[in-house]
Amino acid sequence: MVPAAFCWVLVQDIETIRSKRFENQYGPLFEGLKLDNKWYLTYYVVFILRRLLFFGIAIMKTDTDSAFLQIMLLMYMNIFMIIYTAGLNPMKVRSVNRVLLANELLISFTTIQMLLFTDWVSDEEDKFFFGWHISFYILVMVVFNFYFILKSAARTIYLLGVKYWRRFKHRFWPEKVEEPEIQEVPMVEPQFFHIVPNEAEMQEMAAITEE
Repeated sequence: MVPAAFCWVLVQDIETIRSKRFENQYGPLFEGLKLDNKWYLTYYVVFILRRLLFFGIAIMKTDTDSAFLQIMLLMYMNIFMIIYTAGLNPMKVRSVNRVLLANELLISFTTIQMLLFTDWVSDEEDKFFFGWHISFYILVMVVFNFYFILKSAARTIYLLGVKYWRRFKHRFWPEKVEEPEIQEVPMVEPQFFHIVPNEAEMQEMAAITEE
């Protein structure tokens, strides 16, 4: 059902996918992906197909002498995913693309070391030693991913705490809004100015009067 949903999004027109209405209804099916073209939308489809192939390889019946074929198929699949992820960079956030690529590299290194547990290494003590080595890679991968998971979870918890603390504070200790003081503006009485003519103007006015 889920792979069919991803494929259904992939066959939609790119303008339809970019629309706000389509994003509100089916946004989780392409969340975090770039929407410049449809090549980015193939990431989740390839992601699902890889899991199905991994399941098929795991249950594939092989003879003891040809069991290494399962490991070789996993190695080729991991190499394809490294090239695909590094060349496509499907996510909008650059740091997420780097995390995806780092995970693919760690998975590929771990898969390569699985060859050391086949008949290519006959000494059981050597296999035991290589077991510690592959366990170290798995531990690094788990810690690497848990760092980002815990970081995101801590940020989410902090934001939720701030949100609900503000609601609680606003409900039980509402802030008092001080009304601004109205200042009275003093009335300014109109002033009339009497212009007094100077001496020259007075003499000119007197001469006009005598005439």
